[in-house]
Amino acid sequence: MVAVRSAEERIWHFGDFIVDADRRLLLRNEHPLAAGPKAFDLLAILLENRGRILSKQFLLDAVWPDAIVDVNNLNQQVAALRRLLDDSSDGWIETIPRVGFRFRAELAEKPNRARRWIAAFTVLMIALVLAAFVPKRDSKGRNNSRSDLFRRSPATSIRKPNRVRQGRSSRSMRSSPERSRGVTTP
Repeated sequence: MVAVRSAEERIWHFGDFIVDADRRLLLRNEHPLAAGPKAFDLLAILLENRGRILSKQFLLDAVWPDAIVDVNNLNQQVAALRRLLDDSSDGWIETIPRVGFRFRAELAEKPNRARRWIAAFTVLMIALVLAAFVPKRDSKGRNNSRSDLFRRSPATSIRKPNRVRQGRSSRSMRSSPERSRGVTTP
């Protein structure tokens, strides 16, 4: 059992799992797992204090700082973490009877693979979000939205309206007798 922690960020790697506390990511074999917010907080505290026995009261105060909760809530979150981590085979979380819990993992030195994967995942997510909001442009720099494509398609022809000549209108084009009499129309 090996846990890897990055010096710059709070990233741990143990077994098939990667935990990034700053981004609140829990990955197994590079696939995200859904952990509840309190279960994730509990896991981060256990990882920060791996190898140390943490009392139940310490964990209650750390995970629920502004609330008074029963020890059963803590036990439920530990059970949820054990299910999520498939703890039956590895025994990551050790129960110390009548005292508390301990996360059993040894420290390793190189978190490079975990850090690279998380960085690549973050860049990919940012690129996808940006791609959704940036308008598409064609080779001439015009917006390439669906309405523009519909307007330019050969199946539809939209003609510009005819321009009216300046200075002459249909009303001023009267017969010559009206013009000769000096009759003007409003």
